[in-house]
Amino acid sequence: MRFVSIWLLISVMALAEKSSVKVEDIPSTSEETNITIQKGSARKDCTRYEIIDGHEDVFAGPEYDKTKALSNWKAACSEWIKNFREMNKENRVISVNCGQPIMSKEGDQTSYKSTASYKVRVMMQEPIGK
Repeated sequence: MRFVSIWLLISVMALAEKSSVKVEDIPSTSEETNITIQKGSARKDCTRYEIIDGHEDVFAGPEYDKTKALSNWKAACSEWIKNFREMNKENRVISVNCGQPIMSKEGDQTSYKSTASYKVRVMMQEPIGK
C-alpha cells in the first residue's frame, strides 16, 4: 500500500507544470510597463481612461450697473455649466467650477470674467472585443 501511495505522489509531481516568469527578459524603458499574468483566455474588455482637466474663460458683456454686470456673469456661468453637463452623455464629468469673478472697468462700464475649470474622464482605449 505504501508503494502505491509513493508512486501516486511521484506521478502527480511529474504532471505538475513549473510556473515561472523571468522579468529580466522584459526590456526596460522610460515608459510605463504593465505586466498581467492570467490563467485562461485573454481579457477582451480592458478599457483605459484618463482624467483630463482644462480651463475656459467665462464672461458676460459690460454693463453700467455693477450689480447687473455681476448678475450677467452669474447667468453666463450657469449657462456654461448647463452646456458642459449636456455634453456629458456618458456621465464622464468629474467636476465643473466657474471660479471667482474678477471685476474690470472699461470707462463707465463694468464687466466680470473668471477662469472656469473642469475635470473629465475620457476613454483612451476601447475594449478589444467591441
